[in-house]
Amino acid sequence: MGIDGGKSQQVTSFRGLPVRFLSLSDTGTLCFGYDGELYTMKPGASPQKVAVAIAADAKANRERVVPVTTGAREMAVAPSGKEIAFVARGDVFVTSVEGGVTKRVTTTPEEERGVGFSPTARRSSTPPSATAAGRSTRPAGRATRSPTSTPARS
Repeated sequence: MGIDGGKSQQVTSFRGLPVRFLSLSDTGTLCFGYDGELYTMKPGASPQKVAVAIAADAKANRERVVPVTTGAREMAVAPSGKEIAFVARGDVFVTSVEGGVTKRVTTTPEEERGVGFSPTARRSSTPPSATAAGRSTRPAGRATRSPTSTPARS
């Protein structure tokens, strides 16, 4: 039976796969899916494939490995003796004395200076972080900057 109650009528000649997701507009235009593609078909016309362009939110890993082998101007050793904080390229970095990954703990447009560790340093599974103007961004016992340096942006 047709949509209007009349006789059914074949309107496409696709072979092999079924036509799916059939919709009908108020103007009589059909919209449907076939073989993973979208089509429209106006009354009395042939099916027209709909070009679909999907704009993706281009997610990319913006992390990159940058060698920090020279240019360290200031440094401080943690009270535990297991970590070193230093200033290079204007930011504070922290690394283990045993080697491994060095982490940048500040990202500011200003040049950092006066790096150090708080006296209550305790070993933790999280890397040390900078303290800006007396406001700690991580628990006590982390790398600090002098209160005269510009606070890190949050």
